[in-house]
Amino acid sequence: MTAYRAWTAMVGVLCLSGTALAQTNYLEANDPYGVRLTRLDYSTQPSLNYSGASGGQPVVGTPASARMQAPATAPQAPPDNTSSSGAAASCDTCNSCGGSYENALHNCGWGDECGCNLPSCCCNDHWYAYAGGLTMGRTVANRNWTTYDTANNAHQLLYFPGANWGGGVDTRIGYWFGCGCCGDPCSCSNSCGPTGRFGVEADYWGVWGMNGNALLTNSTFSLGTVQDDSGVSFGTNPATDWYDNRTGSPVTAVRLSRNDDINNVEVNFLYMPCCEACNRFQVTALAGIRYFNFRDNLTWDQFTAVPPAGSTSDEAIINANVTNNLVGFQLGAYLNYQICSRWSVFAAPKIGIYGNHITGYNAMALSDGTQATFDANGDVLHFNNSANVFSMLGSIDVGFNWAFSSNWSFIGGYRVVGVSGVALADNQIPQFFADEAGWKTIKTNGDLIVDGAFAGLECRF
Repeated sequence: MTAYRAWTAMVGVLCLSGTALAQTNYLEANDPYGVRLTRLDYSTQPSLNYSGASGGQPVVGTPASARMQAPATAPQAPPDNTSSSGAAASCDTCNSCGGSYENALHNCGWGDECGCNLPSCCCNDHWYAYAGGLTMGRTVANRNWTTYDTANNAHQLLYFPGANWGGGVDTRIGYWFGCGCCGDPCSCSNSCGPTGRFGVEADYWGVWGMNGNALLTNSTFSLGTVQDDSGVSFGTNPATDWYDNRTGSPVTAVRLSRNDDINNVEVNFLYMPCCEACNRFQVTALAGIRYFNFRDNLTWDQFTAVPPAGSTSDEAIINANVTNNLVGFQLGAYLNYQICSRWSVFAAPKIGIYGNHITGYNAMALSDGTQATFDANGDVLHFNNSANVFSMLGSIDVGFNWAFSSNWSFIGGYRVVGVSGVALADNQIPQFFADEAGWKTIKTNGDLIVDGAFAGLECRF
């Protein structure tokens, strides 16, 4: 039910994003995360007034107050990429250097006044690149108990551990085609079309070191396994000699270890609709392909101080490893709200359906290399398995963007990724060790949620 609610919420977000896309125009100079410096005063430019000077040349650079006091004259045809309606109005009063983005450029030394040579304009910054770091953790399956106190059957002691938070990298590079809409101040010629702008971007992020460990000794308890360990042997010695607390062959310790990592690759195609003057809320649609790799490895070690007769090892080891490889198509949007000329907040929801090729490895052996076999037929408990299923994946990034210069921005935020229909290592060990079919079959009905924070720098060039 929790997974169903999560997907329902994600679909709702995307539906709202689609509605906003249909009703709202995008500020053409913004990149998908709102990292590019947005010109908040994209209002139509004033017509040029004539001062009566010989030659009828327009007066340029006249202060706004002087233009307001000049006698009204017949409006003249505006130059390319301008409009003849109204006086320019600043859409922002937040920036300490003077309010609007143009004022920030002029007063803070970022560049020239408005025009198609503005650093934020599309004609001059087709490329953008981001690099940062992230730290993420993951949910684990329901508690799968392995060990109990044989003196008290109701006293469960140990289950597969969770994963610690790991670290990784977060990168992105993109390219915008063309110059956007005709009539946009950032369009440098009349060759631009009336539609929006298209772009493409490639993303990679990965997290490693999501490890977990648990250790229990029999200094206080008599240790036994929750699983039924009959029907499996190491040579001539039954597995119960290592998994059950017996007189002369007690279980001295149990150690459980987990090692996980994630790799994510995306190629997305972007569409940015035409801009509208002074619109603070912007939407860019995306569609693309995604590869999501999740590896989950478990190791279960059982130790005995006095090995059974004829044995050369006091350690029995179970390995349960699975790797999920999701490839599929996704839809999404970049939503950005410009708070002021240097600050914005964003959300980037995505959802898709994927083909999931799963590989698994299950084995049981002693530390000296002796492999476990099934008593019924002598088959070795050592299997490489695979399965193919459909999975669903949704993610959302939320965060902020601080444009501290004309070409550089600092981005920080939080990412949540939810996946259904995956194989988890916790679910691969059957309740009965003698269940050979259970060791061979990959269980694929698990759910995974990964979340964590990211931060980094983006450059436009």
